Amino acid sequence: MKQSVRDVFVEFSTKFDSCVPWMHLDREGMVRAGISCLVEPIDHAFGVPWVHKDDGHKAEINEISSDWVRVKKNRLLAHQGPARARFHTSLELTKEGVDKLTFGRLEVHEAHLIAHVFPAFEGYPADAQLAILSAVWALADATQLKPPFAKAVLEEAWTVAAEECFLSEVNLPERKPRNWANRKLLTMAATTETPEKVTGWP
Repeated sequence: MKQSVRDVFVEFSTKFDSCVPWMHLDREGMVRAGISCLVEPIDHAFGVPWVHKDDGHKAEINEISSDWVRVKKNRLLAHQGPARARFHTSLELTKEGVDKLTFGRLEVHEAHLIAHVFPAFEGYPADAQLAILSAVWALADATQLKPPFAKAVLEEAWTVAAEECFLSEVNLPERKPRNWANRKLLTMAATTETPEKVTGWP
C-alpha cells in the first residue's frame, strides 16, 4: 500500500469505529479489541501486546487466555457495549499496541487482496487503496465485497466503483459516514494527479 495510506489509516478508521483498547464483545458475540479488530479464535489474541491496566507490565499467555475466556463467556456483554466489558478485563493495549494490532490486521487484508482479489492493488491510486481497505475493514472479509464493485475495481473504473461501493446499512447505521467517505475517495481516484497521495480525505 502507498505510504500515505498507511500514514492516515488509523486516524481515518477511528472516524467510523471507536478505539477500545480492551477485549469486548460485538453485537454478534465475537471478541474484538482496538479499532474493531477481531481477536477470534483465541490464538489470535496471543500475538497481541497486552499489558496489565494497573501497572503496564506485559501480560503472559495464561493471563491473556483468562481475559479472553471471561469476556467470551459473558454473553450479556454483547448487548451492554464495550465500556461495560472494561470491568471484566484486567488487560489493555497501549497506543503502540493498538497500532501494532491494526497494522497487523491491515497487512493481512492487503496480502489477501493482492493474492486473491485485486492483483494490481499495489498500483492503484492511494485514494482507491484507502477506500478498498476501508470497505474490507468494515466487512472483515474481502470475499463479501459486492461483485459490481469488485468488477469496477478490477477494471480500475473508479467512477463506477464510487457508485457501487456502498456497504449495506441495514441495522448498521454507523456505516453511512464510511460509505460516503469511501465514495469521495473513489471519486477522487478517478481524477487525481497525485496517485501516491490520499487527496479525498479529510
